[in-house]
Amino acid sequence: MNTNKSSSFPSICIVGLGLIGGSLCKLIRSIYPDTIIYAISRRQETIEYAIKESIIDRGFTSLTDCPSSMSLVIVCTPISILSDKINESFSHFSDMTLVTDIGSTKKQVIKNVHSDYSDRYIPGHPMGGSECTGVEKSSLVLMKNVPYLLIKQKNEPDLFLANLSILKIWLDSLSFKTHIMSADQHDLMIGYVSHLPYLLASSLSGEARSFSDQDQQTISQVFGPGFRDTSRVAESDPSWGVDVCSTNKKALLQLIPSVIKKLTHMHTLIENGDMKELKTVLRQNKDVRHQLISATQRTP
Repeated sequence: MNTNKSSSFPSICIVGLGLIGGSLCKLIRSIYPDTIIYAISRRQETIEYAIKESIIDRGFTSLTDCPSSMSLVIVCTPISILSDKINESFSHFSDMTLVTDIGSTKKQVIKNVHSDYSDRYIPGHPMGGSECTGVEKSSLVLMKNVPYLLIKQKNEPDLFLANLSILKIWLDSLSFKTHIMSADQHDLMIGYVSHLPYLLASSLSGEARSFSDQDQQTISQVFGPGFRDTSRVAESDPSWGVDVCSTNKKALLQLIPSVIKKLTHMHTLIENGDMKELKTVLRQNKDVRHQLISATQRTP
């Protein structure tokens, strides 16, 4: 911890103090201990817990009770209310406040944010998290050294570009690996690496219902790390699952048939006993996965 390190954002408000909001607070606190962190939460118990644990400095159950002179606001609410909370933030905080968010879908959210705020709204998405929920489960480790996606506009005025640069530099200083992309690219890429895996894990877990109660009991006693790792994200909040499916519909309707086609091809190979071709397909998929993971590990 460097107590002499100054931040571009000396006062920050987290709107929505859950797993991600709390984890961001802990990361910010570890790098910029002098930053004053405010938070908005529906539950007074959450605020009291966060203050007691030194996650935040002050908290409120209503946005209108928070001081308006924030330098940065990070909206960390569920996707279903994200646009509304972003618009409310701009209405409440000063004209100098920069607003960003952490939503895992972007195009629909951006569409519903008032265009008057476009210069000071920088859509964002940290690629850290877990299947857990709540500030009590928050952890600095969830956010440290993970990718952070920032969304560019189609028409980028100078003020937006300046604010984007300031936010990017600050996020880099927090250890994030920042990437700038379009909303369309974001939604397709995150549909592939996050939303589709959730649906696949959910389907894999749900397949257990096709077994008898006795067989399900046996499964619970004999499964190994492969099943645990593959199905882990099925325990994510179903409300989040519904949100991403409704707001990233286009990408998922492109990705799901593609995966079904690949599974159908493997089904045919197994049915026909073509193990040579099946091995080729499995090896190709193995190589692709290795290349993707290796590229991530090589990135400085």
